[in-house]
Amino acid sequence: MAATAVALQEMGPTYDLDLTRDASQIFRPMSDLTLVFEMKDKLDERSFGSVWRATNKRNTEIATIKFLKYHNISWEQCMNMIEIKSLVNLGHHPNIVHLKEVFMENNNAYLIFENMDCSLLHLMNRRCPRVFQEKEVRHYMFQLLMGVAYMHQQGYVHRDLKSENVLVVFDGLHVKIANLGMAIKVSKSSPTGVAEYVTTRWYRVSEVLLGLAHEPAMDMWAMDCIMAELSLSSLCFLGRTRRIKLTRFVGLSGGLV
Repeated sequence: MAATAVALQEMGPTYDLDLTRDASQIFRPMSDLTLVFEMKDKLDERSFGSVWRATNKRNTEIATIKFLKYHNISWEQCMNMIEIKSLVNLGHHPNIVHLKEVFMENNNAYLIFENMDCSLLHLMNRRCPRVFQEKEVRHYMFQLLMGVAYMHQQGYVHRDLKSENVLVVFDGLHVKIANLGMAIKVSKSSPTGVAEYVTTRWYRVSEVLLGLAHEPAMDMWAMDCIMAELSLSSLCFLGRTRRIKLTRFVGLSGGLV
């Protein structure tokens, strides 16, 4: 899988960073979000906040709005949020979700994204117990690998790749990487240690469990887990403790080297 990512980096198209698009260009201070958006359906509720589908009153486009549970944050703090800075710096890529605008209302942040249908996890649950065909798995994984390869080209590691953080377009054929709140920019000259809590437990690579440096390998392991999940309709590495998970790794691969 790692070799595949390298090959994709070499053969895939180059997406130029929009260096003129800094965070301030997508920020919109306002007193009432409902003046611009008509809130429709609540799509999700997670630890970071909630996700809503809404209609943009300015152009009737449907958007996905992510409300963050950070109370009384300043304009500067909002502009420096990891997810916002990462998406702005990465620019546009067909397999990474597009952040259109960021609204500040009463010191609360609302991230306005392009409209997506559902997460890959939700799509799998819809189809359960019917598994994806091999051609479907290849189709989705190629797109995800293109998105991950581009992130790695730009020096970013996602650190929380999982089926729940992959969004599906309404046609059911295209997927995009989302939720970059754990992303980090790394370089060979400035390696960074890894805390064990990064990455959702079921997708956590041995490097994270052992506290090694942030590397693209942790994203590639998560890609392997997603591919297996698509193929089997189940998680491969269940286990609540580091010891249990490392034992499962060794039992499957024969070692950690």
